[in-house]
Amino acid sequence: MTTVAATLQTAENKANPLLNSRKCRPRHHPITVKHAVSLGIFCILVLYVSAGIAYGCISAVAAAVSKVEGIRAALASYAADSPGNRYPPTSAIASYDDLRRIVNANGGTLPQKEPAPESFLAKTLRIMLALSQVIMGGGTYDGPACPPVRSMFVNYTSDDGLSYTLTFRVKDVPDTLVGKIVVATPEGVSTRE
Repeated sequence: MTTVAATLQTAENKANPLLNSRKCRPRHHPITVKHAVSLGIFCILVLYVSAGIAYGCISAVAAAVSKVEGIRAALASYAADSPGNRYPPTSAIASYDDLRRIVNANGGTLPQKEPAPESFLAKTLRIMLALSQVIMGGGTYDGPACPPVRSMFVNYTSDDGLSYTLTFRVKDVPDTLVGKIVVATPEGVSTRE
């Protein structure tokens, strides 16, 4: 028994030479146990690498906190040598270059420019390397999942010279990770989401 719709569809297929070619016919491959096992192993590896990425990002935040501690020490050195033991005014640190000049003059070591953002290709290669270490290295992961420490100067404020707030943003760290924002004050360094 054929239906009218099936008859019309057969007539359309005969009229369209592309549908009659072997290349355009849909192929149905059953999913075998081999395919299911391969997919399961791949999913487990992705989860494993993702956990490693989160761990690597946490260490990047710790490195950024350490960097900001060095900046905090340089600002304390500045205050120790300034009249009235005051920190730089807000107008003295309006950009990264201003911060670098003051920090480097007082015992710190900031690079000439802030690190450039990581390119898509570099990020993809880094993650693929991490995945290959898991696959080829017998399940161990010890590579850098997060990029090297890249922090961006956001803001510096000091209303009276007796205190200040210095804010950095850790780049290439997931927004959900506590520590993407690093804040320094004379009392210490803290992290925020």
